[in-house]
Amino acid sequence: MDDLPPDLESISVDDQDSASMASRMRERAEDVEPRLRGADAAPISGVRTLPDEGIDLRAAVEEFESNLIRQALEKTGGNKNKAAQLLKLNRTTLVEMVKRKRLHVA
Repeated sequence: MDDLPPDLESISVDDQDSASMASRMRERAEDVEPRLRGADAAPISGVRTLPDEGIDLRAAVEEFESNLIRQALEKTGGNKNKAAQLLKLNRTTLVEMVKRKRLHVA
């Protein structure tokens, strides 16, 4: 742990893994977001930086996923094959996510 800054030395391995994963997710989202929405579109997520009071990461990720799934289903008129293609998922994965999240698209 000699290579860690002093303020991170007391963080447990699990906390380090979680912080590292969150950082990688943020970096990937920042890389992917412009391609998903175009340069002049509004941000997909309402959170651009971590608020001082923190955030429920799991809830934010769930909301982000649900929002994109709803958009894909709406854009394809409810066609799960086409929605899965837009999301770069297998159809069965999309169907399971829709069931687990109890999403309904008219």
